[in-house]
Amino acid sequence: SQQITFYSHQPTEAWIRALEATLRLDSLKETARLVGVCRSTPFYMRHRLLAFMEKALDSGDVLDGLVEADETYVPESQKGRKVTHRKARLHGEGANLRGISHEQLCVCVATDRNHHVAAKCVNRGRPTCEQIETALVNWISNEAVFQCDGAQSYNDLIAHKNCRKIELKGKEDYDKVHHLNTVNGLHNQFKHMIRKFRGVSTIYLNRYLALFVFLMRGFDRNIAELADTVRHSLMGIRVPATLISLKSASILVI
Repeated sequence: SQQITFYSHQPTEAWIRALEATLRLDSLKETARLVGVCRSTPFYMRHRLLAFMEKALDSGDVLDGLVEADETYVPESQKGRKVTHRKARLHGEGANLRGISHEQLCVCVATDRNHHVAAKCVNRGRPTCEQIETALVNWISNEAVFQCDGAQSYNDLIAHKNCRKIELKGKEDYDKVHHLNTVNGLHNQFKHMIRKFRGVSTIYLNRYLALFVFLMRGFDRNIAELADTVRHSLMGIRVPATLISLKSASILVI
């Protein structure tokens, strides 16, 4: 495993510009212009940055106190690859099947009232207790107050962490303190982010969720300040970072 700039032909300043462009959600074409490289290089730089961000979150902030958790769903995307198992869709189109199906990827998002965020793709379709627990077990502190919509798939996680469960099955259960408005707002922000990229390939979904978590951590900072914070977070991280390894390491296969 190597540092993020290991064996790179680009100077540190180019990596800083690429990081800032990624945090601004710039297109690869715009990133290539800003960095001064050909169109293919920003893809490699961006995914190298995202892979390091995902690894950095292994030791990220733990959600404590009053925690909200809920799932959202995004259509499977074969962006950048040939579609052979279904009818191809245009960027931005929804799934072919109605409702929650194997064409929908389940993204579980949790947050506390201190702006700590966890986000992970769980599976296709509705999640199981085991999948929810695997996705969030390292993110939730013991004895937190866990708010969800009553889904039973959180029960194993809640029992493991000895949390107190509050079920909020509808708006009539909400009040000024107990609600799922914050996490549902995060769902909308994540979907807005991937629309800016005109969708992201399913295999890279968790990498882009890592980017989303870093953006939510620094929601109150300008891009230069946030880029500096992210750089410091990635300094001690080591990830296999060759072009070949980036196309296989940590990719989502479900």
